[in-house]
Amino acid sequence: MTGQQVAGLVGLTWRTLREALAKPVVKRYFNDCYNSLREAEKPASVRVAANVRDDKNLNGNAAGRRTQLEAAKLLLHEPANTSVQVNQQFNTITGQPIVPGYTIDLRKDKARLGVRRGAALVDDGPVIDHNSTEGVS
Repeated sequence: MTGQQVAGLVGLTWRTLREALAKPVVKRYFNDCYNSLREAEKPASVRVAANVRDDKNLNGNAAGRRTQLEAAKLLLHEPANTSVQVNQQFNTITGQPIVPGYTIDLRKDKARLGVRRGAALVDDGPVIDHNSTEGVS
């Protein structure tokens, strides 16, 4: 439908409808409705792409195989806004990465001291707390 037809359908003039659509609150509502429609249609689109990918009738020629490949690529596509970000902090003195969290001492000797809370350097060896007498007999 054209804009004039829609305006007549809802009882507005085309100018009034156009001015309303220019308002931020109306734009936001329209975009929310449109995004809801797009999200609702995604499962059907995935089914169509999967059916094209699996269609045995397309195996007979290069164009059909290319269509299947494109459908498979579409199914593998990840949205642009999904990303994994990894940050690592380095000790400025030693240049080694700092890993926050717990350090667990798994030595089998009697001086085993258990768990220490806090940051530790990667590969800096076992953590020994000389102030603790826990676990020492």
